[in-house]
Amino acid sequence: MEISSPSPVPLPETMQWDGRSQASGQSYRIYAHQPPGPPPAKGYPLLVLTDAELFFASAVQQVSARAAMGDISAPLIVGVGFVDADPATVQTRRMENFGAGKAKEASAFTTFLTTELLPWVDSRWAVDPSSRSLFGFSLGALATLDMLLHQPTKFQQYIAASPSLWWNDGAMLKAFQAQPRHLHDARILVSWGDEEENPARAIGPAHLTDEERAGLVRDAQMIGNAQALVRQLRQNRSASVETWRFPDENHASVAWLSLSRAIGFALQR
Repeated sequence: MEISSPSPVPLPETMQWDGRSQASGQSYRIYAHQPPGPPPAKGYPLLVLTDAELFFASAVQQVSARAAMGDISAPLIVGVGFVDADPATVQTRRMENFGAGKAKEASAFTTFLTTELLPWVDSRWAVDPSSRSLFGFSLGALATLDMLLHQPTKFQQYIAASPSLWWNDGAMLKAFQAQPRHLHDARILVSWGDEEENPARAIGPAHLTDEERAGLVRDAQMIGNAQALVRQLRQNRSASVETWRFPDENHASVAWLSLSRAIGFALQR
């Protein structure tokens, strides 16, 4: 066999940019995938992903295959990640950006999305203003919820997958419980894995013992907190709240299944 020199593996119809936000003072890497062909008359549906390092490439592949088979409407995908950061630094920046959970004030990351990212997207692409979706997983789901809490009209679909509602002493859940919110007909999906509270399937940093990981799982109450959030959201009759549970999946294994479910929820024809 004759073989060529190695070359990067590209994603089709995909580009990236680096930019610094005035709202948050942080730098982000913005990824975008535009479907082939001209936009629909109303513009592309928009799917925005946090944690682009984890989810953007998978979203592009899933969406391209499903749209080609007529299962979903082909969206413009925009992913938000961090610039040239090692995994430990990315985790620190996720905690800085996603987990504020203030009842009376949007996070700086939410302000970045609404006042900088979305206007920039609208200036570059024809986007359907009636079909915008925001997906986040774990800590990233707190960014979805902060947007829903403070700017519920900016997106029509909100997907909070396995939200880490334990973070910051449960600030995000407390923020939703603090006062009633008008969620302006938002469609909301909250999902989780059935094994996320099982100590035998606990995950955590490699330096922790099995007992320490099991303690983290018990303290996080991932399923119980997600169900408490759903009960709170369903008190707002202007919103449509759906749930999805994934049998046999823990917090690690459920991530990309959550993305697949989110794509269907946001883009099903």
